[in-house]
Amino acid sequence: MSGTFAHLIYFLRGIMTGKNIMQLPVILTVMVALSLFAVLPALADGNAVSEVQRAIEDAGASWTAGETLVSNYSLEDKLRLCGAKIGPIPADAVMLTPPVDRKVSYGTFDWRNVSGEDWMTSVKEQGPCGSCWVFCATGALEAQINIDAGDPTIDFDSSEQNILSCSGCGDCEEGGWVNATLKYIRDTGVPDEECLRYRADDSIPCNDTCSNWQERAWTCEKIGVPVCHRTECYKWIREDYGPMVVVLNVTEDLFYYTGGIYESVWSSDEFAEANHGVVLVGYDDPNECWIIKNSWSQFWGENGYGRVKYGELEKHEHVFVVLGTCPLRADATIAIKSASVPEGSSVTVPINITGVSDLCAANVWLHYNSSVATVENVSDGDRGSVAYHIENDPGITKMVWDTADTMNGTFVFAYVTLKAVAEGASPLDLEVREFYDCDTVDIWHNIVNGTLEVTSPVPRLMEGDVNMDGCVSLKDSTMIKLYLVGRMDLDESQRRCADTDDDDEVTLKDSALIRQWLVDPSAPLWESPADDDMEKPVVCE
Repeated sequence: MSGTFAHLIYFLRGIMTGKNIMQLPVILTVMVALSLFAVLPALADGNAVSEVQRAIEDAGASWTAGETLVSNYSLEDKLRLCGAKIGPIPADAVMLTPPVDRKVSYGTFDWRNVSGEDWMTSVKEQGPCGSCWVFCATGALEAQINIDAGDPTIDFDSSEQNILSCSGCGDCEEGGWVNATLKYIRDTGVPDEECLRYRADDSIPCNDTCSNWQERAWTCEKIGVPVCHRTECYKWIREDYGPMVVVLNVTEDLFYYTGGIYESVWSSDEFAEANHGVVLVGYDDPNECWIIKNSWSQFWGENGYGRVKYGELEKHEHVFVVLGTCPLRADATIAIKSASVPEGSSVTVPINITGVSDLCAANVWLHYNSSVATVENVSDGDRGSVAYHIENDPGITKMVWDTADTMNGTFVFAYVTLKAVAEGASPLDLEVREFYDCDTVDIWHNIVNGTLEVTSPVPRLMEGDVNMDGCVSLKDSTMIKLYLVGRMDLDESQRRCADTDDDDEVTLKDSALIRQWLVDPSAPLWESPADDDMEKPVVCE
């Protein structure tokens, strides 16, 4: 397929999806032109499919070739699609080393089905532009946002066009640098798709980005790089962190992949090989293959995904992990988590406060009926607390607001410590008011109210149920990570639930055990709880 034809195809697909608007006569003219352009390339593509299929059979490989959205692209367009450039590891990258005693279980793992949820976002189409270096980075970022939040429904849709037009990391013709793209996301942030829609065109000016892009952008705290590139190391990262950005060295037969376990068997002399950026989302030990997400639309591979034989990814050693996703600037919100408190014990409930800009301090108000207690203005890095006595119903005894850990000045984490000393504690209204904004000294923001349901008692604790909601999910594993990096407090009961290996301390291994068990709840990864008052884990519905 010629470069002109490839652009016509992408343009027409844009019409059908509402990305381009044309008069009907023009559309008909384009369709006629497409039919004329398509005859010879289609015949040539059919011959190539047969040639690739023969090579697969001769090699004894386990995949099938056929026509895909990109199979009849011209040689020039195919080479352009594989535009990932390999650059140096960022100097400030976090080197990821697997724990010495960390064992990866045999089986399958797929971020499209963890705890019965799909944590990946939709398959994208990069079009006739060598922008795979953008899509592999945003694909990992979007999934990591869901995973870090413990919410598979966020599904942030990145503006790949913003990165293509604004980052300076590459272009459509020559491709771009994956490592520099991740640094751009970390240091600058990327807004949503509606802020600057993707047009597969690097001539779109950066100034076309929406004016409030910073309030709509997401970023990450750090970039992770594995220190080892064995199959077991990649499996460990998949389970403990999330999807990986991977550069795959490909041959021309990949364009014809329609299913099965891909391995390179054929390429024309003119194509030879090229570097292509993809997202590594899982593994399949019985079939000895990786699961990848591509950016060539759902009309390639297995609905846009592919399975790649073990060894095809590890040998290139150009792999990154997105760590610590967060909004660059978000609308002012307060998220309050429900908690059940056993009579006579206490639990610390995290409140995640997000401000419209850099946040310094706040007043936190505690309401019970007509009574109000306030933690007065607390500056960044300080801790404030208040003793709160409710006459004839001392269900709440203390509230703590803590700003010890802020991220980029944009997040403040508050904690309310609750102690149940009587049954029938009533709902408690929490409110954050007069939120101090560092960038706009004279403006104070009202934050939305929330209600915390406090119930009592809870008969027993459950192993792995860190958030104490009566079952075990990916959220519990995430809470352990937040606790270990100082972004969340766990009270004594929560730490007992988090200590899944019963070694009397909470470590990353405990988080990993939860994730392993969620993949296969029937596996005997946990022995019977050491304490008589500890329930065996149950997967959340």
